[in-house]
Amino acid sequence: MSLQDQLEILEAIKSLCPKYNKELKEKPPLGLKPKWLHQEHRLLELIGAMERRLTAGKDIPNEWTSEFNDLLLDSRRIEDNPDLTFNEVNK
Repeated sequence: MSLQDQLEILEAIKSLCPKYNKELKEKPPLGLKPKWLHQEHRLLELIGAMERRLTAGKDIPNEWTSEFNDLLLDSRRIEDNPDLTFNEVNK
């Protein structure tokens, strides 16, 4: 499906929902969740998922452990160096 087709479908859906159009005119567009907040939420999701797997007597996938370690290292690096630039944080 082309981008133009997707945009046309989105416009059709929005036209079916007048409340959406009204709210869109009244509220400014939202930006992105800050990376640190996304990472914090992802860490909490991983901890919960790991706990559920262990409770069910199942092994934790290696990918989860690897992602958890990466996120934890990133969050500690940011906490220890609050003046890091965007490029330094995303190395």
